[in-house]
Amino acid sequence: SVILAALFAGSFTAAYVLAWDFNISVALIIVASWFFGLLASAANSLTLEQAPSSRGTMMSLDTAAFNLGSALGTTVGGLALLFSGYEAQGLILGAMCIVGVFVWSLFAVDPTRIHKASS
Repeated sequence: SVILAALFAGSFTAAYVLAWDFNISVALIIVASWFFGLLASAANSLTLEQAPSSRGTMMSLDTAAFNLGSALGTTVGGLALLFSGYEAQGLILGAMCIVGVFVWSLFAVDPTRIHKASS
């Protein structure tokens, strides 16, 4: 669910800057925001299940990574806005979200496999 939410959030974010009509753009960003909400919830659940015996440590690392990502995202977004405009900023945000899908795919452990292996 994390991967699907991130794919849809990134895709709708990239699509809203390319919309030809303001109303369509607003609808696309509302849908993208909904998927970002799903992504936040699913990502926190996935983080908690990565190391069930060390949930406090995992959430601390998650919070640190989230704050680092916010700082880097603000920097990259500001540079994109400065040098390329709003359209590039939206496309880069969508692309960064889709790159996150590959990071999750490579490094996250499926919690259902952990529980099946231990039983």
